[in-house]
Amino acid sequence: MKYIDMPWEEVKKRLVPGATVACHNSANVSIISGTKSAVNQMMLHAKSQAVFTHLIDLSGSALHSPLIEKYVHKIAERITQV
Repeated sequence: MKYIDMPWEEVKKRLVPGATVACHNSANVSIISGTKSAVNQMMLHAKSQAVFTHLIDLSGSALHSPLIEKYVHKIAERITQV
């Protein structure tokens, strides 16, 4: 996931396949998630336009994106065992 200093409306216009807006943190800050290549492509484009970005290190997890859906049943199963 990556922090991007851009309103979510603008981020949504620039989404590439494999990326999604994960969080709308404030009027001018968004978090994007998705495949590593899609997120990196968006970050490179943002940086080329002098937009601040920052990596949010989640050990490679694409939280808040459709990519995590395939693990939902496993997570639910583990929670019931606690």
